[in-house]
Amino acid sequence: MSAPRTQEQVPALSVEDRLEIAQLIAKYAFAIDSLNWALLDEVFAADAVADYGPFGGVHEGTAAIKAVLAEAVKLLTATQHLMGTSMVEGVAPGRASGRTHVIANHVRNGHPGGERCAIAGTYTDVFVRTAKGWRITWRGFESSWQDGNPGIFLVSEDQGS
Repeated sequence: MSAPRTQEQVPALSVEDRLEIAQLIAKYAFAIDSLNWALLDEVFAADAVADYGPFGGVHEGTAAIKAVLAEAVKLLTATQHLMGTSMVEGVAPGRASGRTHVIANHVRNGHPGGERCAIAGTYTDVFVRTAKGWRITWRGFESSWQDGNPGIFLVSEDQGS
């Protein structure tokens, strides 16, 4: 069993690293909310894994991550992912981990039973520095609360969509 790391053993992230990682977190939200799936190529490593738990399962590779996100929002009128408190630390040279709070607001105008659903939780990420800059190699999501009508994500038999 190895000794616990001390603060001196943890690689420090530069201000530039922290800003680039913060930009990744923002790009993720803007990509979903603007349906700009190509932007996710600047967020995830090609072999990234995303585990959305009960909200979408585990997906490997950028193409699969794009597909599950596009499928999740396809019936919605609008979304707004509000990224909040974020904590990132270096774990090895060229590697970092972080946690970011999110409140994801979802709207489906005219849906019976309520038009809105908010889901709040925490993203847990592993970041790696690549030749193209920092990328997410693993993302997990854990929900802490939900409010509104989760039925807005489902196809309604009476609406056909």
